[in-house]
Formats: sequence, C-alpha cells, structure tokens
Amino acid sequence: MSKNLAKGDEIVSLLREVSELDWARNSFSRVVYRAAQGEVAEDRSAEPPYTSFRFKSEQPGLLEALGRAVKSYTGKVDWVLVSHDRSPSAGINWTICPKLTVGLDAEIRSSGLTVQQYFRERMPEFGVSAYEDMVDFVAYLRQCTVPAC
Repeated sequence: MSKNLAKGDEIVSLLREVSELDWARNSFSRVVYRAAQGEVAEDRSAEPPYTSFRFKSEQPGLLEALGRAVKSYTGKVDWVLVSHDRSPSAGINWTICPKLTVGLDAEIRSSGLTVQQYFRERMPEFGVSAYEDMVDFVAYLRQCTVPAC
C-alpha cells in the first residue's frame, strides 16, 4: 500500500473542526479489527473513499463554501458534494465522494454489486488513486473552509 494514502477520516475531522455534526460515516483505506486469531489488518484502498455526514443544525454558509471548494478543486480525481433528503425525518445527509462513483451509479446497480465490490473487482486502481488524491483534496478544503471562504 502506498505511504501517501489518506486514512479516510480526514474530511470528517475537518468538518468537526468547523461545525458540530449530528451524524457521520466514512470509508477507510485500511481497517484493523480484532478476530479470533488476533488483530487483522484489511487493505480497503481498492474501494473508493466517501464521507457522509449531517450537521447538527443547518449550515448554509458553510455548505456553500464547501460546495464551491469541492467544485473548484483540480486534482487527479474529481469530487462531488451530493445531498440526500431524509424526509420525513429532519435534516439532510451530505456525501463527499469521487464523481465517478456517482456517474457509474446506474451501471453499478445493474451489475448487482455494491459500489465497493464494483470498484474492487473492476477498477481497483481507482480507489488507490482517490485515496492518494484525498490528501491534497482535504488540504484544499481546509484552505477554503477554515475559516469559510
């Protein structure tokens, strides 16, 4: 595994610095868990990264700044900020992920595979590239959101 890979929780950490989150979930490039035989490390860098979150209270200014930063970033990977309305529940879930994962959504669903399985089996190099790019992407987001630009 490359030494320049993001761990996967960098975006969540940045968001927690600028606002209180109600909920968050993200992928990891490497996972360590306890099994019967002891600690087991699993390389998940072939699966594309994502960060999903919901603010404790709506943050229109921060979301605008974050959206502008995501759109204006130029790196090895194009990233997007997408929303998911939770109606009838309150709040909006947001996800930051590589644009390609959203662009291939219909193809992935028709394949019968999860996003993770699809990329692991068909495009394993993409996940590694995305985790490598995530290091620079998060540094760029930090410039544009702390304080919000």
